[in-house]
Amino acid sequence: MVLDLTRSNLLDSFDDTGEIPSSAQTFYDLGQEEYQKAIDALNAGDFDAAEEHALIAMTLFEDSASVIGEIIESESFGESSGIDEFSSQIINQPTSANIFEIQEKITDTDEEVENLRQLIESNNLDVNLEEYEESINLAKEGLANGDISGANEKLSIANEMKNEVYNQINVAVEENQDERIEQFVTNSISTINQMLANGEELGLSQDTLNELQDTLDVLNTGEIDEILEKTDDNSNLAKEFKNENKEAEKELKEDNKEAEKELKEDNKEAEKELKEDNKEAEKELKEDNKEAEKELKEENKEAEKELKETDPEAAKELKEENKEAEKLLKEENKEAEKELKEENKEAEKLLKEENKEAEKELKISKFGKVPPGLAKLLDKNNDESESPSTDVENPSNTDVENPTESLDSVDIASIIPDVYDVSADLVYSPDDYFEDAVDELEEDSFEENYDKMYKDSKAKVKKDKAKQAKLDRIADAAANGGPPGLAKKANDGITDGDAINISATVGVQYTVQDFTAIKNGKDDSDKIKIDVDIPIGSSLGNIKNEAQPYSFTPDVVGVYTITAKVGGLSDVIRVITAIIAGTPTVENPISDVTLTSPRPDSVIDLRNVFDDVEDADDEMTYSISLNTFTGTFTSISIDVNDVLTIDYDDTAAGEGTGIITVRATDTDLLFVEDSFDVTVSAAGNTQPTVSLSIPDDSTAKNVDYVILDIGQYFADAEDTDIQLTYTGTSAIISGDSDTIDAITSVPGTTLVTVDVKNGRDGTADITIRATDTGGLWIEDTFRLVVGSG
Repeated sequence: MVLDLTRSNLLDSFDDTGEIPSSAQTFYDLGQEEYQKAIDALNAGDFDAAEEHALIAMTLFEDSASVIGEIIESESFGESSGIDEFSSQIINQPTSANIFEIQEKITDTDEEVENLRQLIESNNLDVNLEEYEESINLAKEGLANGDISGANEKLSIANEMKNEVYNQINVAVEENQDERIEQFVTNSISTINQMLANGEELGLSQDTLNELQDTLDVLNTGEIDEILEKTDDNSNLAKEFKNENKEAEKELKEDNKEAEKELKEDNKEAEKELKEDNKEAEKELKEDNKEAEKELKEENKEAEKELKETDPEAAKELKEENKEAEKLLKEENKEAEKELKEENKEAEKLLKEENKEAEKELKISKFGKVPPGLAKLLDKNNDESESPSTDVENPSNTDVENPTESLDSVDIASIIPDVYDVSADLVYSPDDYFEDAVDELEEDSFEENYDKMYKDSKAKVKKDKAKQAKLDRIADAAANGGPPGLAKKANDGITDGDAINISATVGVQYTVQDFTAIKNGKDDSDKIKIDVDIPIGSSLGNIKNEAQPYSFTPDVVGVYTITAKVGGLSDVIRVITAIIAGTPTVENPISDVTLTSPRPDSVIDLRNVFDDVEDADDEMTYSISLNTFTGTFTSISIDVNDVLTIDYDDTAAGEGTGIITVRATDTDLLFVEDSFDVTVSAAGNTQPTVSLSIPDDSTAKNVDYVILDIGQYFADAEDTDIQLTYTGTSAIISGDSDTIDAITSVPGTTLVTVDVKNGRDGTADITIRATDTGGLWIEDTFRLVVGSG
């Protein structure tokens, strides 16, 4: 959508400008070619190619807009409101860089608020997110429409609303504090009532039952200070629990020892598996590297052998280049193997640390600060499979006749800790809870993710994500005053210091320079190698592994892609466009001509078709450089006023098809051409029509799709259904790219068959063309789903 908007704005600027610079026009024409290639690739289902062409088209459109913007800025300010508006339009042209930047900010803000949303929902807080959502959606809408300024403004408002959400959470926390205390008292009263009713079954002594009754009486008073004192760690109730349940505590310790033993064994097994996985990954990488080096050597030998037969000197140079390439590959492979080993060691170290922490945590009683003696009650509650409901808010509703069943319905594991020590619960305030919860939600568990990702040594995408997570962690540590060594790789990468030098001129030398490289915190710019991919038609040959500065002279118009690379770092690409200064351009392309009868003359003012920066329209020379029309013209000529006139033959001899190409040549003998199609058919013949759209349909896997009467969907005034010729094409939308094998028809019938390739699934757009005996045709498209699609 942004690419379409950029292109539309550029076309509008062309309409508003009297004279368009040739370089701006050339940038646009080249961008239009890439734009069309992107659309074609998208229709063919090649999304990677579509993305590549779209990015190049975006760059070229931006270059064209930049040229026009520079000219406007150089003119006098305030000449007219129209110029001001046009200048603003060009200057505010959205670029891929600022689009990605604002998109990243919107995503970060949205992720932060999503974490807050989870916190709000999990704690049932009364916090309103509507104003934030409205602002962030407006920011997204502005970005989608290319309104960068508006998107930034709405994002700022959304961030203000986000801060307001934090304020609402703090207010909600304060309001919830009293509710938490009331809930604690209510739950505690209900629990103690059930414990008193089941004291004999639980094995509680009379002293413990008396203390429970005293605690219940204090809870019923509602006096907070007395409640805190009565439920303190040093209270008589706590002492009774501790004295009464020593045996249960002993059993619990034995259980924990067994659990610790099992956990240690599991951890050792996990560490062993990780080491084996890492060794296997290192082994596979070494084998892959050896295979790659072997293949490169074989390819180089073959190339040297072929070249040696025709050009021994060039073969010698190639051999030197091949040695350098093989050496570079070996260095890169060693670096990759070294990095993998370091990352594996880090992963193993992290796993050991996590295992130690898990073993340490297990040493704590599984019931936290619950008195060990109450494990009987807790274990009983956890073992029951069914529980009747109990009204927690009204403990008097407890089923006294069957107290054991009522006890089962209460979440003892969550209530008992509060009964035992409510003062400790209040020391750790709700404010603290919410702050820690927010931190937990926002924190990335790099160690856990890294360990999981790296177990799959073949999943390159996962490894890349793990590596990026590690780099992010390093950068974060450096930004927050971490050890200097951690920041070593944070700034690694290749930088293009001359990214704005993106245009060149055919026949004029262009120098590649100003790339810099930082690797492991050191300047590695002297190791940068330069590749240049040249456009079709150039005679320069492949440019590989050159040191900068490197100069070359573009010899054809087109896009030259420069790649700077250093082993172990991501490549950086610079795209330049070479143009011919002063070449005439096509301003208004000539439309195709289709005639039957009558056949009026075609009269075309060529001065309105072509334009030139240096020469006036009447100073250029116009000629017909190509005429492939298969019929006859009464005459075809260009007069002294540069008007092209085609006088058509009204007889049968005048029927035919062909291409007419007109050339405009300036005073420097530079030229440009424009071509248009001419179709003249028999008098009275009319184009077929679509009488009924072909419906979308589906067919089973391995089953061809047959249309018995395709003629019912088309009509022609002169020809019958069986006189029409039916042909078809397909465009894969999804699934296997070769799902459709062929589209065939039987001449003299209305039978059309879509051949489906065996074993293939997919969805395709099928286009059927009906052509009459006079050569005129019409098309209709329907969607066919094969198998599961």
